[in-house]
Amino acid sequence: MAELLRWEPKAFREAFAEVLGEGLARFDSRAPLVWLPNAIRHNPPQSPNVVRSWADAWAELPECGLKLLAFEELKGFLEGFGKGFGEAFPKACPKPMANQEQEQEQEQEQEQEQEHSRPSGRASAPADPAGLNGFDAWWAVYPRKVGKRKALAAWQRLKRSGELPPLDEILAATETQAKSREFRRDGGQFIPHPTTWLNRGGWGDVLDKAPRGPYGNDYDPRDDFKEGESELWLPPEEP
Repeated sequence: MAELLRWEPKAFREAFAEVLGEGLARFDSRAPLVWLPNAIRHNPPQSPNVVRSWADAWAELPECGLKLLAFEELKGFLEGFGKGFGEAFPKACPKPMANQEQEQEQEQEQEQEQEHSRPSGRASAPADPAGLNGFDAWWAVYPRKVGKRKALAAWQRLKRSGELPPLDEILAATETQAKSREFRRDGGQFIPHPTTWLNRGGWGDVLDKAPRGPYGNDYDPRDDFKEGESELWLPPEEP
């Protein structure tokens, strides 16, 4: 992107770090994909036909967790405009289906078939697809990607017990904590494992905010781009 903008790599890194730190953009380097979450609020579609016209552009976006997160948030935003918008969006822009999600859904279907095959005096409880979909949206923004299967099991247990808050509350807490001094300290090595965070109700934690520009001594936004410590990728500095 620095090359396209004809910026010096170092200047671009610093500017992009500011944008990411303020939550104005999200970036998945593996895709790669950049998403501006507030763009839809400043330039909403004027009609369902405009939403339908997004189909070709949506199909060109790479399948990744960030695309799934964008789908969930765009869907919720457009449903607030009325039935026509809410129906047009998923038809024009189908929900992304990552390989891991497909495997999880297959496992859930197998478990449901086993439940139905067992004799029981009462009907089996209906599946809760929102639990899985909400987990993927949360997983896309949680900054430590380890132990996904265990985290999913913890998520579903909390969902069934009613202990899990609404998805937007969890996402907001996760994004806020991801910017905190505790999460950024020493390259993120103190970020809790996802399962640990869920089991202890991490969405209720209140952490100190990371210092904002001019940057404090314990946080350099360029730390986000060190190889091996983040999924973010930027071009190497010129010698």
